[in-house]
Amino acid sequence: LAAHLLSAMRLSRVEPSTVTYNAVLGACEKSAQWAFALQLVAEMRAFGLPPDDVALNTAIRACGVGKHLDRAIALWEEIQQSGAKPADSTFAAMASACEKNAGEWPRALALLCEARLAAVQLSAPSYNAAAGACEKQGRWEWSLHIFDGMRKSGCQLDLVSYCTTLSATAASRF
Repeated sequence: LAAHLLSAMRLSRVEPSTVTYNAVLGACEKSAQWAFALQLVAEMRAFGLPPDDVALNTAIRACGVGKHLDRAIALWEEIQQSGAKPADSTFAAMASACEKNAGEWPRALALLCEARLAAVQLSAPSYNAAAGACEKQGRWEWSLHIFDGMRKSGCQLDLVSYCTTLSATAASRF
């Protein structure tokens, strides 16, 4: 439906804005339409609308939901190669993509290390996604380590932080 509305805008000679594309990208994420999300990012560029953080992060998450981590990684690398410093929201999007793709917990941990090296202050969603990637693969000790790191960093723990850690430790028969 969102894609049809975007087409209707063009037919009506109404130029879509970055906000319009971000809304359609959000629909792509929710429906795991990763290929269309990537097409939209390319289209934005073709129309002279540089994709903002929201657009790129949403496309990364759409690729994660669609189980195409390789495409999410390509966007991540594109952001890094552009010279832009990835924001917390970009780390969260990439960690979320790792969480949704089985076996990618080491990459999620590497993202936390990258953020620390880049002096990016991470929020709970970034940590939670990395901890969730570990928890889903039975790596409870890493989930616990991430939880401890959150506390030490001064990050505001939330309900997901506690639930993910509790779930991980319960699976360990701790």
